[in-house]
Amino acid sequence: MDVNLEFEREMLLNIINENSLTIISKGIGSDRLVANLVKTYSTSCHLVLVIGAEIEEEDYIITQVNDGTLIERKDDLGDDPDFVKAKRITSESVAAGNRRDMYLSGGVIFITTRILVVDMLTERLPFESVSGIIVMNAHRVIKDCHLSFILRLFRMNNKTGFITAVSQNAPGFLGSFAQLERIMRCLFVSKLFLWPRFHATVNDSLMSRPIPNVIEMRIHMTPAMKQIQFALIDLISQCLKELTSMNSFIFSSSIELENKETENSLNTINVISKGLNKIIRAHLDSVWFQLSARARRIINDTRFLKSLLFHLTQLDAVSFYAELKHIQDSVPSQSNPSEWLFWPQYDLLYRVSKERVYRKTDSKEKPLYNIEINPKLEALNELLNDIEAEVNSRLRDNSKRAKFEDEEIEESEQPSLIDIIIVVESRYSIYHIETFRDKGKEVVMQELRTKCDMLINGKLKNVISQQEKELPNKISMMEDEDAMFDVQLTLTQMLGQYVCDEDENINRKHDRLHLHYFEWGADNNYSLRLKRLLTTIRPQYVILYEPEMCCIRQIEMYQALYCKDNIEPINVYYFIFDASAEEQRYLRNLQVEKDSFERLIEEKSKLVKVHDSEGLAGLHPDLIRGEQPLLHPEEMKSSVSSRAGGSRSAQVTNIRRQVLVDMREFRSQLPACVHKMNIELEPVTLEIGDYIITPDTCLERKSIADLIGSLNSGRLYYQTQMMTRYYKRPLLLIEFEDSKSFNFKARYWKSLQSNLKWSSRPNPLIQLAVLTIHFPLLRLIWSPSPLFSACIIDQLKKDKDEPDKDNDVIRLSTLAENGLDLVTIGGKELPREYVTDRYDIEAKDFLLSLPGVTTGNVYSIMNRVESMLALVDLKIEELTEIMGSSQHAEQLYHALHCKLVDDDPEEHQTKANEKKRFVIKRKTNNKK
Repeated sequence: MDVNLEFEREMLLNIINENSLTIISKGIGSDRLVANLVKTYSTSCHLVLVIGAEIEEEDYIITQVNDGTLIERKDDLGDDPDFVKAKRITSESVAAGNRRDMYLSGGVIFITTRILVVDMLTERLPFESVSGIIVMNAHRVIKDCHLSFILRLFRMNNKTGFITAVSQNAPGFLGSFAQLERIMRCLFVSKLFLWPRFHATVNDSLMSRPIPNVIEMRIHMTPAMKQIQFALIDLISQCLKELTSMNSFIFSSSIELENKETENSLNTINVISKGLNKIIRAHLDSVWFQLSARARRIINDTRFLKSLLFHLTQLDAVSFYAELKHIQDSVPSQSNPSEWLFWPQYDLLYRVSKERVYRKTDSKEKPLYNIEINPKLEALNELLNDIEAEVNSRLRDNSKRAKFEDEEIEESEQPSLIDIIIVVESRYSIYHIETFRDKGKEVVMQELRTKCDMLINGKLKNVISQQEKELPNKISMMEDEDAMFDVQLTLTQMLGQYVCDEDENINRKHDRLHLHYFEWGADNNYSLRLKRLLTTIRPQYVILYEPEMCCIRQIEMYQALYCKDNIEPINVYYFIFDASAEEQRYLRNLQVEKDSFERLIEEKSKLVKVHDSEGLAGLHPDLIRGEQPLLHPEEMKSSVSSRAGGSRSAQVTNIRRQVLVDMREFRSQLPACVHKMNIELEPVTLEIGDYIITPDTCLERKSIADLIGSLNSGRLYYQTQMMTRYYKRPLLLIEFEDSKSFNFKARYWKSLQSNLKWSSRPNPLIQLAVLTIHFPLLRLIWSPSPLFSACIIDQLKKDKDEPDKDNDVIRLSTLAENGLDLVTIGGKELPREYVTDRYDIEAKDFLLSLPGVTTGNVYSIMNRVESMLALVDLKIEELTEIMGSSQHAEQLYHALHCKLVDDDPEEHQTKANEKKRFVIKRKTNNKK
């Protein structure tokens, strides 16, 4: 029976009904802790909301609690009248009108943050009925604006409910000044619980139970592999040295170049173990466009060299050499090749990689093969042979014993297949293991020789892409089925999704072994998938072909929970290359987590006790809305001016300030910032604009990426046209991100356009200038951050009327249904001076209703064609020149010149049938 371990029970007792933050090591049960919490509050008298969870985490926890698939409970809670199954609310699953009834029914509800924000603002959620909120992945609360907004709304309206936050990413609470304190402040918690792997309670709980039989198999790299590894590490180090010596890099970045001990310092160890992208983006994302082309090229080269470093142990010798050869052959065609291709280390790298495939020969004849097999593959094959031999020996002994005792062994007692889980990083490893296991060494060598011939003849330009095409369908099938895993699957179905389908055309070398592959590099939630695989298959052997820290701990937890004293412990084989980058990455990840917990323990001892840190008394600084005065209230009274009609106190108005916000805008951070400015939010569905600030002011918010896309697609022109026709003060808010540079240089826009694949379009600043020429009343607002945007909205609302959703929201669909004129609002036409479009509105609407006319070419037509009569007289060639598209021109021409009544309906039907037969014949040929 699945019983909680000692440290799990202690964790649960610490956080029940407490405002706390719990940080746990990866792989030792954060999901089990949340599942126990959900199980505790799954009654009709409680309403607990769970936010911040991934979809895979939600599926796993709901399955544990509701179906009892992975947790065996003493009591059958399904018969308990107070028990309420855990539910999930998404936009597709539950309609908006039914959500309040779902809240009132109680229990635990997993809900998306966007839906919960809207329900809180519309008062659809009964705050007084909420017992508490469970926050998963709490380290994201600073970057995820919705999480902090939800917690702030909850604490403003509910002073008795608890907030329990859980995370298993210890490094995520470090990295910037007072990050732990800032996260706890956003979470409204005062207690911190740390559970590292080296915690005494955790260690005693795991060591007091049977532990797995771990056999460490340290494999020595071949001399050629060692030389290649040293050359690649030297190349990476040289690239980093070149990068950090550039003036443009030094003056534009905040990367710690000297301190080699920090996690984000730019050195070879961190690049190999953590990843270059995280280090570079953490410091250079805001000034990426300021880097020179050479600096960006070196960063990309470093990233590629790191991938080569791990391909050395993952790919076969021919594929690795083919990758280098492809780069070598492409150098003459490049105008500015990478610098590392001309360094001495690259010559050694290329020469030794070639020697792993071809033997040295002085003649110009066809080179002799000297293909090197991956030592880890051979070691794995030997291990599988030993396991199979042991299993066969055990079966023979049982058979002899039964024959000696004149007993018959039932088929159920004879193990037909031995389940083995092989943990790998990528699908390449699965492909190589399967190929080597099914075909044998000789066949694999012959296939590699064939690829070598293709390399010599130049017929195989990219062996890596060729291998991707050759990957067995069963691997993709396994991934698809795992992605579609449903909580209602039975144990037999769960088992089937991890079983690789047997191919009848392949003669398996190991008939007694049933291999289950687990790929931990596919996604970030591999821990749950491995736990589900272990508890479903209950393997006797686990082979860590490419080890990972979290996987090892999951096996350790599985052994402590499911393997009792009377059950033989699981056998774990730990494969790793000695003194390799693979080993360095594994050890570095362990060291980073250990150092992170040690720093957190030190910071916990120095945490300052803040008054009302949980926000229960309403004195929490994050609960104060509006502009916070710098002076004390007593000092403010003495500083008030006496010229306002003789009154010495400011007149206080009780007007409820509000802004109408489009539902889709709650994906951004701006609504939370506006609410912090003491402005109420009214979620509505807007067809024009994103925010209605006043009855006359409509604002359209655009992020930088959205702005470029809307300009190039012509959508922004249509949106601006609608705003200028229905509102007197149309505003376009161009909002930058906090982490990005607030910059207007052409180089910045060019960089963004190249990333968004719009490099052929004009500069966005030029397009904005054209937009303002067409719509003179449009005002542009440039904002460096969402907080600055909220301050602008607050200033725009001062001394202005408040908008009303019943009168100030324009429904274009309703106007069209009622047959009203497009410039009519509530029966009142806007003054003509506000209709700033210099084109005739009716004529433009008529053109846009014609086939082939879009918002991108309607202005070209109206600029070059005098009237509708002149448009009809144009030839199709002239239309093509004006519209810039032969397809659109043909559609418009046929729409203007086609006959309203067909003279010969039979002929028309004959042509239609011929066209239909042609389409059917074409589809049939394509299928063949």
